[in-house]
Amino acid sequence: MIVIYILITLLILTVLVVLHEGGHYLVAKKCGVYVMEFAVGMGPKLFSRYGKETMFSLRAIPIGGFCLMYGETDAEDQLDDFILPADLDDSRSFAHLAKGKKIAILAAGPIMNLLTAWLLIFLVRLMVGANPASAFIQSFTITGEFCVLIIQSFVRLFTGQAALSDFSGPIGMVTMVGDMIAYGLYAMMMFAALISANLGMINLFPFPALDGGQIVVALIEKLSGKTLSSRFVGMLNFAGFAALMIFAAVIAVNDIFKLMG
Repeated sequence: MIVIYILITLLILTVLVVLHEGGHYLVAKKCGVYVMEFAVGMGPKLFSRYGKETMFSLRAIPIGGFCLMYGETDAEDQLDDFILPADLDDSRSFAHLAKGKKIAILAAGPIMNLLTAWLLIFLVRLMVGANPASAFIQSFTITGEFCVLIIQSFVRLFTGQAALSDFSGPIGMVTMVGDMIAYGLYAMMMFAALISANLGMINLFPFPALDGGQIVVALIEKLSGKTLSSRFVGMLNFAGFAALMIFAAVIAVNDIFKLMG
């Protein structure tokens, strides 16, 4: 059964991350940004096909995905891997976009996750017999409660009222998925809603490398009227990413110890 739990966990995480990246993609296209690739999964490409201009790909590692936009720092070293139009210029670059549009693109991913959480809760409320109007309102209330709970958890962590061992990552999710399956479909859907809200809220935190951190940079640039050095922003994001990886590694080790009893 553990293999089934792992597969379900990977499926939940991948769907939620792809929805997150889908939010970025839809708003980026609306803002005129050239999206180079939209990928499901990570690692080596298994399959790819061009749409009107974007490469849509399926990758080997079945977790997550990404939306690669022209003008992103991460895209600069990969230009040779894509068929780019001859007339492509900075007007379709994410880096040269108006700050308001850039913020909208960055916020769209987390907002998509919050909307997904709301939709899952709404469906559960309908399935248990609430009328549509009540389900609509209750779903917003519960989603808001999830968001407050997530913020409170991190406040408790940074104020010393909670320890890292109180948190779980993807490895810990495997056990939780098994528990939720035992409780039934409604519990599984509410659990997925909580994870989606968690993904959305964490990405809105004003921390380097997260969407929220990049939103803060865009706001600083908009208010100051000056563009921060790309090297400085890159170093800031790298430091943030490294810190997140260390945090994730510690959580993973804690999860493994919990599984071992």
